[in-house]
Amino acid sequence: MTFQQRTAVITGAAGRIGRCTAREFAKHGVRLFLADINMEGLNAFADELRQTGADVHTVKMDVTDFASITAASETILK
Repeated sequence: MTFQQRTAVITGAAGRIGRCTAREFAKHGVRLFLADINMEGLNAFADELRQTGADVHTVKMDVTDFASITAASETILK
């Protein structure tokens, strides 16, 4: 199975499990939307992935807040 021309949204991407997941998808050329409430950590990690050539975008999202999920989803779907 090929993952090129695919997009993944990873919540909690500034955390350990999210980072591991994002790295694996990035290795396979998946376009990434990384989401977290920790934007400082998220942006630092996104920059790290971009240095490897990954197509990475960040969005602030609190998965416990419906309005935050809606706003992030609108950004991702643009």
